[in-house]
Amino acid sequence: MSNNKFELHDPVHFIGIGGCSMSGIAYILLKKGYKVQGSDVQENVYTKRIALLGVKIYLSHKEGNVGNARTVVYSSAVSPDNAELLVAKQKGLKIFSRGQMLAHLMDNSTGIAVCGTHGKTTTSSLISFLLLRAGLNPTFIVGGDVEDLGGNAHIGDKDLFVAEADESDSSFLLLSPSFEVITNIEAEHLDHYKTFANLKDAFLKYIQNIKDRGWLLACGDDEVVKDMLLTQKKNIKAQVITYGIESSNTIYASNIQTDNGKKCFDVNFKGKYLGRMKISLLGIHNVKNVLPSIVIGLHYGLKWEQMVEILPQFKGVGRRFQIKGKYKGALVVDDYAHHPTEIKATLQMADELKPKRKIAIFQPHRYTRTQHFACQFAEVLKDVDIPILIPIYAASEKPIPGVTSELICNHLEKLGALPLYFQEKEEAVAYLKNTVQPDDIVLTIGAGDVYKIGEKLIGSSQ
Repeated sequence: MSNNKFELHDPVHFIGIGGCSMSGIAYILLKKGYKVQGSDVQENVYTKRIALLGVKIYLSHKEGNVGNARTVVYSSAVSPDNAELLVAKQKGLKIFSRGQMLAHLMDNSTGIAVCGTHGKTTTSSLISFLLLRAGLNPTFIVGGDVEDLGGNAHIGDKDLFVAEADESDSSFLLLSPSFEVITNIEAEHLDHYKTFANLKDAFLKYIQNIKDRGWLLACGDDEVVKDMLLTQKKNIKAQVITYGIESSNTIYASNIQTDNGKKCFDVNFKGKYLGRMKISLLGIHNVKNVLPSIVIGLHYGLKWEQMVEILPQFKGVGRRFQIKGKYKGALVVDDYAHHPTEIKATLQMADELKPKRKIAIFQPHRYTRTQHFACQFAEVLKDVDIPILIPIYAASEKPIPGVTSELICNHLEKLGALPLYFQEKEEAVAYLKNTVQPDDIVLTIGAGDVYKIGEKLIGSSQ
């Protein structure tokens, strides 16, 4: 991407500044000395954080918000008829998509881009955390609120730039990093790609964007990734490092055990035993997620002893199996999971804590995803002791006739489960107050605002 197309003039106005990546980019530009402002439909942790730095935030989308801005950056969630986007075009302002701006920021750095259907936020956060704590001070933008990182973005003083590569809108194809990580590939975002074949083609193009003498770190346990590496070998120029728990991988974890809420495992790299690692996270998937950070750490000269000391200090990403508190002796946990595979992993982590019962409140995210995965959602929720559904969180989508959360309830009933459906969050809270028992685990699951149920439940006991 040519830099001469990116003569940024401030003020820079962000349409959809409350998005995690958008607020991260805004933060980086602010720290680079640009005047920044933005708008979104509601306040959240990201708008609050950046507002504290002096950024003007408009909680609406109106023509007047653009003001005297000379550059506009817009989120992929923004519709083409957005009032601010239209006025920016009428004024002839420089307009860039979120993906274009991220690619521009990464262009002049050694980019480390992490993509995949699941796990990219945790994986990119782990890489950022390790490099930061080891003194390599990278710039990073991650897709979640990470207390251990001081938020979702940081501007470093080194050449390194770590970021999530978003496949949902094909914007990851704008990136040309030196390191690419692929965590897994599943049928997702088919509203954009239409077919799984198109999605896989996009991932192959992403791989082909790696800079000369660059590295591809790919999860060799994932069947789609494994097949792509095998069948497209002649089209992949990068040095390939596979990772996972299968011994056929370049780096793999073995002898995995759970110890007081932590995962302990042996690490083997290129046929050599490196040692035993402990992380403060549950789940086999998180064992896999930590392996790319070890490879990158080794590449940058970090000693095994350093990584063994640093990585266990990482406590996780906000809304990724986040323990919110307790209610009547029951653990209340929130998780961003919104795909069947993610929900399955969340429930497996809950099982590792050996609760008396699992109570799961699931809020489906988007009508298209609910329509596509209704049966699969029911399949992973059927063994929950008390499965509860609330209405779909639409995000930016318009309703699809016949597609509601009750569709999942119907599938659950066919599988012999007894799901509950509550139209209002307050109804779910009232039910939980009368139902929760000591040693239960209450899980709020979904990418919307389902977490508010857990927070209200905990708050009611204080």
